[in-house]
Amino acid sequence: MKIIKIAIARIHRNHGVSGEIRVKPFFGEALMKNLVGSEVELSSDRTGESFYLLLDSIRQGGRTLLAKFVGIDSPEEAHKLIDMVIIAPRNQLPNLPEGQYYLEEIIGLDVIRTNGKRIGSLKGFFSAGEKDVWEIVTDEGDELLFPCIPEVLKSVDLEKRLIIVEPMEMDE
Repeated sequence: MKIIKIAIARIHRNHGVSGEIRVKPFFGEALMKNLVGSEVELSSDRTGESFYLLLDSIRQGGRTLLAKFVGIDSPEEAHKLIDMVIIAPRNQLPNLPEGQYYLEEIIGLDVIRTNGKRIGSLKGFFSAGEKDVWEIVTDEGDELLFPCIPEVLKSVDLEKRLIIVEPMEMDE
């Protein structure tokens, strides 16, 4: 079975003289605190470099969190981690509240209408104000955009790997 990896935070900058770093969590402090004592992956978007470190501690540090990794004991070592993404296996993370999903769990799911007709697969999404917009690629390669609102998104079934939608009708 494929292990799903979830990006949980980005390293912002180093902090202090003991190797602590400021992180911007994608899901909040509680999720990060659950990973203390666990090995997490650090990955660079720029270089493609990836390695694992043991998360030693997490604490509040103003508007960000302060993280400490085992073996990172100086500002110089911490500075090398700036802009890296912290990634954890899905099986180490808590379930999100009803109606919320980890991006990595839903990308690639089949998208069908409520009548069962296939539309395509979920390519990604972006934020548009208070709501997300989902990008769906049809089997023909066209890109469709759907607002992620209850009137359109009817259900997400992670076990069946299926998203059911009812696109809004356009008035002529």
